[in-house]
Amino acid sequence: MEEDMPSYIFAYRVALLELIEVRRKALEEMSAAKKYPDELIRNIEKRIDHEEASLSIALEK
Repeated sequence: MEEDMPSYIFAYRVALLELIEVRRKALEEMSAAKKYPDELIRNIEKRIDHEEASLSIALEK
């Protein structure tokens, strides 16, 4: 939980989650532009999903 970790670590993890949202939006724009293969977009999206899940779990601890 938030109260169990130093505030700077919590803030860092929250910032990383915000960056994930920015990356996800950029990926959506790339996908809409059809400049990259769908498989590549899906693979990157999976990595972003895993990273987001990992950070979310870390914030719950």
